[in-house]
Amino acid sequence: MKVAYLVLAHKEFDLLARLIKSLDHPDIDIFIHVDKKADIDLDEFNDKLRNNNVYFLDRRIEVHWGGFSILYAQMMLLSASITLNKYDYISFISGQDYPIKTNEYILEYLASHNGKEFFEFSKLPNPEWMGNGGKHRYEYYWLVDELGYDKSAVFYRQQLSDGCKVRNIPGDLIPYGGSNWFTITKSCANYLYSFIKDNPYFVHFFKMVVHPEEIFFHTIILNSVFGANCTNNNLRFIDWKSPGPKPKLLTEEDLNRFMFSEYHFARKFDLSVDSTVIDLIETGLVAQKQL
Repeated sequence: MKVAYLVLAHKEFDLLARLIKSLDHPDIDIFIHVDKKADIDLDEFNDKLRNNNVYFLDRRIEVHWGGFSILYAQMMLLSASITLNKYDYISFISGQDYPIKTNEYILEYLASHNGKEFFEFSKLPNPEWMGNGGKHRYEYYWLVDELGYDKSAVFYRQQLSDGCKVRNIPGDLIPYGGSNWFTITKSCANYLYSFIKDNPYFVHFFKMVVHPEEIFFHTIILNSVFGANCTNNNLRFIDWKSPGPKPKLLTEEDLNRFMFSEYHFARKFDLSVDSTVIDLIETGLVAQKQL
């Protein structure tokens, strides 16, 4: 069982280094896109890693929260991993995620569930999503990368006020949404890659969607034969109960909640908020190996 982890990173590089070290395994490769805005010497950073299974994308783009740039960076990572054509599973994580199961456990789990797509999803509109159940994300034009999120939100409200005609997902596909952190089979990844290459208009449509990475992949996969294999479980512990549009930063007080869960990864972490929690996770992983 060979696995490729596709990592989006933009800060917390000390945590990223620990994440890479924790994923060091002969059957695991790691592909990383680092936000162009990040002030980091990647050659120096990579030299300190001493991990031959890490591939930093040479091309770096500026990534903006809510913009198409996040989705584009994920597509770049997908393309890089597909080119090598040697992975049974491909898994998207961020540089602020951390494994809460051992590499051996995760690899064995994926081998025993081979063919399943570990993907969180719901049909849109979803009443738990803000606005009109998430449809506003694609029904109107959002230009986050060009204008910034706040100005793009003003532009969105102007379209509502003007009664602009709403947009629909191309190809009469049923819209789905969910977390952009997921684990999929080689076959599903190849299907995604081919769909992206063969449907440029579909990709172009999502250039003007807000948080497109939370709809794009889901809509493609759930409208394909791979939809039947989706478990609606992305194997990530994420706490969305905090106010606002971003997940809770996990701390030591959350440890028992995720370490004794079914999940493989937890997110998200920030060493400046709580570094002890990562130490405790690593201690727990050592204990798991000894069982």
